[in-house]
Amino acid sequence: MSALAARKRALLMASAAQIAFGSIRKMDENTVAEVGVAKISEQMIRSLVPFFMGLDALAESVDREHDPAVVDHVFDALAQVGHDQAVGKGLFAKPQLHPEAPFIAALKSQPIARAYAGTGSLEGLDDTTAMLSTIQSLSTRIEADAPVKAKGELFSVVANGRIEDIKSNKGAGHELVGIYRKVRDEFITLCGDRRVGEYRRKDLQRYVDEISWLPPDASSQKGFSYTDVVRHIEANKTKGGRGLAVKTIREGRLSYVKAIIALGCEDADIRNPVANSRIRIPDRAPKPVARIAPDGRTFEKVWQAGINTGILSDALLPPMGLLTGRRVGLLATLRREDIFQMHGVWFFLVRSHHYHDGRWEPVPIKSEASMEIIIIPQVMIDAGFVEWARREAGPHFPKLMACKDPADAAQKRVNRLIKDHTGEGELSWVFHALRHGKIDNDRDNAVEARLIMKQVGHETGDVHDAYGRLTPKQMRAIAATLPPEDVDWSLLKTIDFEAFSKAKPWRKRKK
Repeated sequence: MSALAARKRALLMASAAQIAFGSIRKMDENTVAEVGVAKISEQMIRSLVPFFMGLDALAESVDREHDPAVVDHVFDALAQVGHDQAVGKGLFAKPQLHPEAPFIAALKSQPIARAYAGTGSLEGLDDTTAMLSTIQSLSTRIEADAPVKAKGELFSVVANGRIEDIKSNKGAGHELVGIYRKVRDEFITLCGDRRVGEYRRKDLQRYVDEISWLPPDASSQKGFSYTDVVRHIEANKTKGGRGLAVKTIREGRLSYVKAIIALGCEDADIRNPVANSRIRIPDRAPKPVARIAPDGRTFEKVWQAGINTGILSDALLPPMGLLTGRRVGLLATLRREDIFQMHGVWFFLVRSHHYHDGRWEPVPIKSEASMEIIIIPQVMIDAGFVEWARREAGPHFPKLMACKDPADAAQKRVNRLIKDHTGEGELSWVFHALRHGKIDNDRDNAVEARLIMKQVGHETGDVHDAYGRLTPKQMRAIAATLPPEDVDWSLLKTIDFEAFSKAKPWRKRKK
């Protein structure tokens, strides 16, 4: 083999080694323990070390040509040396010895090569140890590049990256920004800021066990910080107070923690150690309470209180919720210019973005199904709502749209209205319960299931059902659906849409 050919082969072998080293770096300790892949791969690489040394020596040789018989036999011997040392068995297995030295010397020195071939003698040669300096150099480089068990970025780094992505794609005021900040601070406080690949099931279980003690109203306390959750948790443990609910823990905390870890592991190209971990929610966490829609009397009590405030969102969002079954965040962001009529039916066109405050901003749409048009019920048309809304362009609830997060402001406002005007002992409900009320009423009126799902913006369970939009007959069928009969819908006519839309939201004065 010529020196030029040796250099080419050395380059190819070195590239293969780098790929192999990289593969081992991607393996975590669980993979090593479970299947021993890293150990096998490391043995294979180390078995080639003497071979690499031989190529390195041959490529650096000043001689243009070498005896092919000597070169071939030397590399056969170096391959055996590598094998024996990698598996720890055989003639060349002793780690304290360097059996590859004489073979490397044969490639570096022509006199030694001739003696190896039987055509020369070693008598009178200087000590060959100086010629083996490249061996030690190569060994040092290989050791320095030994397999590293990559663990990915720190949890905080991955979380911050996700937050920046949300800001870029959805806007700095999107609710997910606050959620990820909350989860980031809580998890790091309770479990420490480590590399994502270092967390295990027990870490997530500890987080869940501890966060289950966080009082539901803790964030409402003055000076609250999510980095200070330990103090609130310990105080609640002492008095045995109520903690977070099962759904809040599972969907509002744990799911985001696992999402951050999964993202970090994917970016680092390593196995996710908690992907299939089963985390047990403590028994003390309250389970979901069945959502029961309010009856007509209870609903009217809250609705009348909303009308009495003189604020359009207070007066109109409750009936819109019960009549359309849509989420409050979406209803709060509808615009007057998006009301159209087709086939004799008035409806809201749902858009994914609105131009707000000089910029295009996304609408809080939960799923593709939420983009379905919203049929406007006849009782709202009879009350003059459509006639008023079509007079000019703009949001239906301008005061809400002036808030940093209109959807969040709307949800907090209507739920506070419900809480303040629901008497002691009455069934607890929130705005989302009106969605249940709409579905219950349509079922009582034998409305086709697919039409109910289309109007409330639910995903259909069948691919065929999801295909296509509402037909003219279906639009008219939804418009003709009777509203809940135990509600006095004449209250809609008591709303002065124009005056209410211009009224400033009432706020409690500070004492």
